[in-house]
Amino acid sequence: MRGSGAAVLHAPARARSAIVGLRFGTRRRAAAADSLDGLAGLAAAAGVAVSFRTLQMRSRPDPACLLGRGKVRQLPAACDELDIERVAVDAELTERWRRDGWGREPRCY
Repeated sequence: MRGSGAAVLHAPARARSAIVGLRFGTRRRAAAADSLDGLAGLAAAAGVAVSFRTLQMRSRPDPACLLGRGKVRQLPAACDELDIERVAVDAELTERWRRDGWGREPRCY
């Protein structure tokens, strides 16, 4: 608004993220959902907007990519569709999982 002394402020866009909760073995679904809520809270505190949430339930982690094949396919598709920049996982990632990530071609068989 020229001459009025008013300024138009644009808030910086918040990064969009996906969060992945994991349930392995006998961990109760409610506990996994609570953990996912906690992860969402951490993301919000860091200024990140959570655009996609999913919960993976398996008897044990997949040694190749942590998640099952279905989630490995679902996650990149959701990231593309929702313009997601970051993925937070409720698990300690091994070097292999950090290095390989979940690229366009899932390497889980």
